[in-house]
Amino acid sequence: MWGIIGNSGMQALDYHPMRFPYGYSLAAKLRPETRYDQIAVALGCHAELVEKPADLRPALERAFSAGKPALVNVLTDPEIVYPRKAVLPKRLVSSGLITRRSWVQIPPPLLRMTWKWRPSKDGGSSSCGGGQTCVKRGSDRSSLAVADSPDDLIARLEEFEANVWIHTDDAFQQQFDTATDVSDDVTGALSELLRRVDEGEDEDDLAASIDRLYREHGLPFLVKTIQLVGLTRNKLVTDIDAIGRAAGIDERPPRTYEALPGKRLHWPLACRELASRFRAVFGPSAASSGEMNESVLETVNRATWPGYIRQERAKRSGHQAEARLARICRTVGVPFAPAEKAEQDIAADIDVGGESFDLVFPDAQNPRACVISTVHTANIGQYGESKDARDIAAGKEALAALGTKLLLIALADGLGFRSNRAGLEGVLSTADEFCQFRTIWKAVVVGAGVTETGPLTLWLPDTDPFEGFLGRYRHAINLISERPDDGVEAGDGLFAAD
Repeated sequence: MWGIIGNSGMQALDYHPMRFPYGYSLAAKLRPETRYDQIAVALGCHAELVEKPADLRPALERAFSAGKPALVNVLTDPEIVYPRKAVLPKRLVSSGLITRRSWVQIPPPLLRMTWKWRPSKDGGSSSCGGGQTCVKRGSDRSSLAVADSPDDLIARLEEFEANVWIHTDDAFQQQFDTATDVSDDVTGALSELLRRVDEGEDEDDLAASIDRLYREHGLPFLVKTIQLVGLTRNKLVTDIDAIGRAAGIDERPPRTYEALPGKRLHWPLACRELASRFRAVFGPSAASSGEMNESVLETVNRATWPGYIRQERAKRSGHQAEARLARICRTVGVPFAPAEKAEQDIAADIDVGGESFDLVFPDAQNPRACVISTVHTANIGQYGESKDARDIAAGKEALAALGTKLLLIALADGLGFRSNRAGLEGVLSTADEFCQFRTIWKAVVVGAGVTETGPLTLWLPDTDPFEGFLGRYRHAINLISERPDDGVEAGDGLFAAD
């Protein structure tokens, strides 16, 4: 039995996640360079202290052959961000240093050291692998660009961070920031509800008023009421489902809020729920003055809008990403499917090999490359984190099953990925290529390459960070050094007009 400590002198899983949003951390620092190895020796174990990368391999070999419990205490850089999911050191297994039964989770700072060592074919060791070519960051590859080593993944993570999308500067995102105006018609209906709350109308009567006002003013009244009481449209439906189940109603509610008023059993529940929440929100501020009512309504309208629109924004952000890509491809002449993606922000995806993809080059009948889009502007949480990685993995598996060499492109972006890095690492380590809003030109180049379209004339402000990618697709592009006066913008890149 043996173990390795990545000793950064802090609780890394807490330290960096606190520093990212707040700029400081609380109770996350430990004593630096603690000698855990000395504690192990005192308990009768074999122990090693490693301070330099070159000393790690000998220390591991001594630990593995010690014949008793062993601990390797490795001092690591505290400023390296520790992902939420540790990475399995596959190279240690393949090298014969450990068996699959001995798998452990080793922190990435250690993994950077251990991965670089590979056994050579003659039994010796080499930093690049015996008889193999060591692929360095930015080098060319003729095959797929999957991140098959920590160095590759680290390079992709660095590219992601360098080009991450600042969504608050995006015109598309800004349209969600300002609350929609409330029409005079709906304002009058909501003001009536406020007066009824102020007059002490009981919940049944208030629910009846909501039903009547909906019949008179329609969905705009219902939508704004849902928002002002702190719900979203989907949340109202799921809440009514739960309330109905608790009340012994066997019939399931509709899937959309628009259909609720037509449900004899569930609509009364929805009216009562909205009445209860309306009283809770507006009860303390209800007033008989119409001017005061309108002021209160507008204040709450602005305060509840960001939470109400969050789900819609998230859905449309992903669709907007693939729509932007589709429009660029259509303009420069790269064939793709479905064509509807270039016409409207929300369009049906396309099926290839039993999996759904956002875009396919050139079409589903003759696929050469497929795109999956995943964009996050806020904390994606553990569910979103794992779902992104699973979607990319499922897409890759479906393409591999078709038996031809198909590329999987991930259009992944957003500051939301910073909250939980495992999802991002899963996406970047599995996709053959990836791009972001600022580097969306990469997906266009891949599309041109696999469909033998072009070559496209491309200008980039800086080509050095993309040397390897540009080398892989040199047949699909003509790079120019001067920015053309006219062209098609694709993130930071510009495709020159023919």
